[in-house]
Amino acid sequence: MAFKHLDSRQVTDAQWDHVESLGVKTVFGNAFNRRIWDLTVDEERGFYLVSRGMYGRNMTGADSDVYFYALCLDDNVFYFDVEQNEAGDLWENSYELYWKITRVELPDGWSFDSLSVEEFKQIVTEAFTAESFNEIFKPERFKDVTVVFPENFGK
Repeated sequence: MAFKHLDSRQVTDAQWDHVESLGVKTVFGNAFNRRIWDLTVDEERGFYLVSRGMYGRNMTGADSDVYFYALCLDDNVFYFDVEQNEAGDLWENSYELYWKITRVELPDGWSFDSLSVEEFKQIVTEAFTAESFNEIFKPERFKDVTVVFPENFGK
């Protein structure tokens, strides 16, 4: 897996400059506070997964929180609405994390000609898996990380 979760101290200004040059903002339309915001980055390919914030259950009246992400692949930005569920125990190394993508917004004019739907799903799965890991949530503590797409995605 080439993606790596970087905390705010590890993210460079050049990485933030690139993300912001693509027009990515928080879910509330604000610029990111670089001192506190993390990024998940594939430095080799120049891909970025950006957490844009979330709406809590109390904001939406829904049964779960909704997280908002942007995935920057080259100069293309894909937006995701995601629900996150968990099971198991982190301290017993049985933690399971489920990322349920409920909505994907493709860039204007995008088609899966240069990148197949399956390749895209693989990149997204790699990105969200890396997003799951940080200083506390280490890979060895996980039993599984699952990323689920909408049933008819790519059709």
